[in-house]
Amino acid sequence: MQGYGKLGKAEAYLIIPLFFAVFFLYYSAGIVNSSLFSDTAGYLTEELELPGNKYESVLFFVSYVILSAVLEELYFRKAMISVLRPYGKWFAVTMSSLLFSVSHWKASRVIPVFVSAFFLGLSYYETDNLSVPTSVHLLNNLFAFLTILISSKIGPEVAYSAVLAVVVVGFLSLIVLIMVLPMGKIFSSEGSLTADGKQFFTWPVIAAVIVYTAILIDSCGVFR
Repeated sequence: MQGYGKLGKAEAYLIIPLFFAVFFLYYSAGIVNSSLFSDTAGYLTEELELPGNKYESVLFFVSYVILSAVLEELYFRKAMISVLRPYGKWFAVTMSSLLFSVSHWKASRVIPVFVSAFFLGLSYYETDNLSVPTSVHLLNNLFAFLTILISSKIGPEVAYSAVLAVVVVGFLSLIVLIMVLPMGKIFSSEGSLTADGKQFFTWPVIAAVIVYTAILIDSCGVFR
């Protein structure tokens, strides 16, 4: 499967409603998740605080919003789905999504993260363009960053209202996507793409795998 490519008009139009729809699914899955785990805090809003220093805030924005989205998409979508693709579409998308959700550690977020990752993986599989899930991922991280900013500067009630507004728009976006997209092709066993036989391990993918693996190992405290 290919990596980043130029967004066509149809793909560009897909990104915004896909972001809203994925967020709605994340929120809905979080409700289910909250009935299964007692640790429910944080599935809807991030438990993070902005650094006080403006330079640290810029670094936080770059790492949290941009780098994490790019690295995770290269690692979990590009590399893993490409490797697992010979075993079938649903196995590849499901396993990459499961590993993605487990990597986020918190029990309160396992199901919501899995659901959103599944549709990001499906969007990559169907479009064969990593720019699509990465753009959605970037928008999601940006929105999470803005809710943290709004919550700290204005108040959590305003941030929660913004989240609920996005959820409502997400529900409507999901209905539009179901009506517009060729669901028969998307939910078939093969999908609308065909393998092109190109080498999928490019240097950016290898670098992302190494860096993200190091981050995961460090988060486990192996070297502490």
